[in-house]
Amino acid sequence: MNKLSLSAALWLRQTQALTKKILLIMVIRHWLSTLIRCLVIPILVLSLVLGVQNFTPSSKYGIGKPASAPILSEATPDGAKLFIIQPSGAGSDVSAVIEDVELMKCPTDINGRTDCYAAVIFNDSPLGDGGNKQWNYTMRCGSSNLGSGFDVFQSAKAATNPHIPLQLAIDQAITNSSTVPDMYMFTRTTQEQAKSVHRRKFIDMLLGGLNLVCFASMLSLGYHVIGTIAAERKSGMTQLIDVMGGGAFSAQLLSYIIAFDIIYLPLLLPTSSAGITILWQILTGWALTSGCVFGATFAIRYSTILAVLTLIGMAAFAQLLNSQTEPITKSVAVAFSVMFPRCSYVFVLNSIARYEKAGKATNIYAIPPSPGFEVQKATIGALWLCFCFSIVAFPLVTIAIKRFVHGASRGGRQFKTGPKADNT
Repeated sequence: MNKLSLSAALWLRQTQALTKKILLIMVIRHWLSTLIRCLVIPILVLSLVLGVQNFTPSSKYGIGKPASAPILSEATPDGAKLFIIQPSGAGSDVSAVIEDVELMKCPTDINGRTDCYAAVIFNDSPLGDGGNKQWNYTMRCGSSNLGSGFDVFQSAKAATNPHIPLQLAIDQAITNSSTVPDMYMFTRTTQEQAKSVHRRKFIDMLLGGLNLVCFASMLSLGYHVIGTIAAERKSGMTQLIDVMGGGAFSAQLLSYIIAFDIIYLPLLLPTSSAGITILWQILTGWALTSGCVFGATFAIRYSTILAVLTLIGMAAFAQLLNSQTEPITKSVAVAFSVMFPRCSYVFVLNSIARYEKAGKATNIYAIPPSPGFEVQKATIGALWLCFCFSIVAFPLVTIAIKRFVHGASRGGRQFKTGPKADNT
């Protein structure tokens, strides 16, 4: 075997040994902290983000079944107050009269709740002094007693709405009737239309800044990578490997990338079966790993904290660029995506969200649809190429910096053989 083959074999053995060392430390010895960092925290963050759309009360849309209207005597809570107001000039046909109602009679608590069931104001009647000589009244009901959700298929919930039994009681008194009609609840919007509107609102939240919270699931990767490299530099392990020779410094950098790509691979595989989403997550994770290894090359105090802040700042900057009224050009989007993979993450997420909002399948070769609003001109496919370029380019640049700027190899070294070297 020639000298080049021996050097390549040595370099591969060094890379394998250093990768095994990182996996042994992270996966075997510190398995619990690694599990929390690479799975529990990211999944928890994404679960909270995706669960935002479930925080709003669920309602059932459609057309319900007929049922008897609730009676006022059965629907009125015990101890609740009912006020009937007769303004000046009202006719004598208004049976219940109260000249004035003070606010203190219906006090509200800090949540806006009151013990008053409702109030009725008679504005006009056939025997009134003015007006149109027609029955005209206004009902005031406490909105805090009304639920924010509804179900058209559960007629029993209609009894909790104070408007229905109160209006029925007034109309029965006016018409001198005791008939209880049937009623049914309905909505003009179908359940499918309501789900579509709800989904579009959630996508608008993503495009409006919630995507930065999604990116927070990737921060544990950057913190873990840079923190590990900084710890090995502080302990002297990096300098020790650097003086070994034989390209050990490049093998060490490559071992970081391989090991953390393996460790965080489960995080990069979401539950969705969509190939586009899976490939996007994998490329994002690998590009971020390469970028974090590059950032950790610079021995700066508090490098881990600064790196995380930089990741957040660039993601926010990408969101700002992507929300401008004037679309950014393809070259600008590609340039930022190559230099900062977190920018590409935001661009791709927004593009996928716009396809989902339009109800179309994601097309990696076309500009995402956005009616009435121009977006960045880079396609998802072009942004993926930026990921691939970052995955390869960052390690090469890191090796060059490590060789010529940092470490014992920056001044160049020569290994001599002979009796003098053997006795040293």
